[in-house]
Amino acid sequence: GPLGRRELLLGAAAGPASGWLLGAGRASAEEPSQAEFLVIAGAFAELDADPDRAGAREALEKAEATLGEAIARFEGPLNRSQEERAALRLGRARARVLQNDLARGTRPEKAALAV
Repeated sequence: GPLGRRELLLGAAAGPASGWLLGAGRASAEEPSQAEFLVIAGAFAELDADPDRAGAREALEKAEATLGEAIARFEGPLNRSQEERAALRLGRARARVLQNDLARGTRPEKAALAV
């Protein structure tokens, strides 16, 4: 059920710095699908992956976009808890900061968007 999906996401996304904690409160009857949770977990995993690996820049850009799409769904039709939405926003901010860091500070617009 939904609790199993939430536990799946917690296990997959709870890297050392992800800060992902799913809230217990839900305000809508519609639940994110297991596939959505897996995609979000993958985005969080990219934030904790080796930044020196091949394709890191593209992976972080994809993670940022994925988390942005999740924010739109969690704040819109899914109307999820504040805690869940905040965790997604923090993840997207972290993706933006990491992109600037990876570019050795040459993408300050990404860092500015993170605030």
